[in-house]
Amino acid sequence: MSAPLMEVRELSKVYRPSGLWSRSRVNAVRDLSLTVEPAQIVALVGESGSGKTTAGRMLARLVRPTSGAVDFEGRPAGQHPDPAVQMIFQDVFGSLNPAHPVGHHLRRAIVRSPHSGDVQQTVYDLLGSVGLRPAERFAKKYSHELSGGQRQRVGIARALAPQPRLVIADEPVSMLDMSVRVDILNLLAGLRDQRGVALLYITHDLVSARYLADRITVMFSGYGVESAPATALLDEPLHPYTRLLLASVPGSHTTITGPAASQQAPTSEGCPFAARCPLAMAKCVTGMPPVTTLPGDRWVRCHAVTP
Repeated sequence: MSAPLMEVRELSKVYRPSGLWSRSRVNAVRDLSLTVEPAQIVALVGESGSGKTTAGRMLARLVRPTSGAVDFEGRPAGQHPDPAVQMIFQDVFGSLNPAHPVGHHLRRAIVRSPHSGDVQQTVYDLLGSVGLRPAERFAKKYSHELSGGQRQRVGIARALAPQPRLVIADEPVSMLDMSVRVDILNLLAGLRDQRGVALLYITHDLVSARYLADRITVMFSGYGVESAPATALLDEPLHPYTRLLLASVPGSHTTITGPAASQQAPTSEGCPFAARCPLAMAKCVTGMPPVTTLPGDRWVRCHAVTP
């Protein structure tokens, strides 16, 4: 069996404030493990503050992990960004220099990676591949002259310029109108179907995760709490947090029953979801549950779920 394209083991990121008298710290990501297979789409799902964006930036080597290991194509990932791993940002407008046209941004990405052929023609080919035609006209446009959907297409074209094998897309449709979201999701799916590129799709939206992903990993308070093939996880969620996320989707029939949520705040070693969880037990407050591997290529981190 071939190695995963990317394998993440117990990845953590701790931010320590630099103030002289500050002793607080923020555990942004804690013991996160996941794998991305070649040409697979994995969704990393969680509410705001769950740590999913920090995780994506660590995997793109834009943020240095505090601990843990990341292997890419069977080898330890380096400390610097790898052209084979590219990132699409949520705020594409902020990532494009308004003083330069679209073609400038793509040319920079092309010349900084191994390439052959005419650079300008490659710019036109990239713009055409993401639906920005005529490419010659869009190459001359500035970011303020583009719609949100067009700017996101430029972001995707820029990520494709180094011919990556993995693209990390951080909330790529959350700032877009509903009318263009499906078009961008279909474009992202085409990276896998037409180019064989794997995708780590970071989102808070389970609806788009269901539409796009082969596999879903759910995060809460920095931890990965559940992971399974997308259909299995959404049809039969096991972790109480996943079930609450699904219950909040309009039209969902997912429910969660149990005793009232604990009013006791968990200790630093306890499950961070315990205070909100209808299934919380005494040991949830004092001890973080281990990862339990289950049949069907899935795992869950919850005291209330047994094999």
